[in-house]
Amino acid sequence: MSVLEEKIIELGDGLFLDIKPDSEYLQVRIGEEKKLIKKVDLWAAVFAIADPDTQEKLTPVRQTQMVTYARVHTIQLKKDMRKGEVLKCKCRINVPQVIEEGLAGNLKKTSKGGLALPKKFY
Repeated sequence: MSVLEEKIIELGDGLFLDIKPDSEYLQVRIGEEKKLIKKVDLWAAVFAIADPDTQEKLTPVRQTQMVTYARVHTIQLKKDMRKGEVLKCKCRINVPQVIEEGLAGNLKKTSKGGLALPKKFY
């Protein structure tokens, strides 16, 4: 679940979370008492109390599919070698095709043992 606009979530027994997506703080209300908590601190606390399997699922992952282009450049030299001599240089360039980001728990396993993500970010 992603909160894209300001929202109040009730967790039960008078516990409320006031969420503002563009803020780095989260307001927690218990009854009439209000406290501000940094989202990063809350994330760290949730990660710290989670078991190893859940921690693995909460780990951010970035997967990039690359395509390698190999080219041969032909250069005709004018100095330091005999004039008219041809120099060939091999060049390999790795170009990212698809960059996928997400949490490890949202990944699907591929048949090759790698990870595949449901959403693509270009």
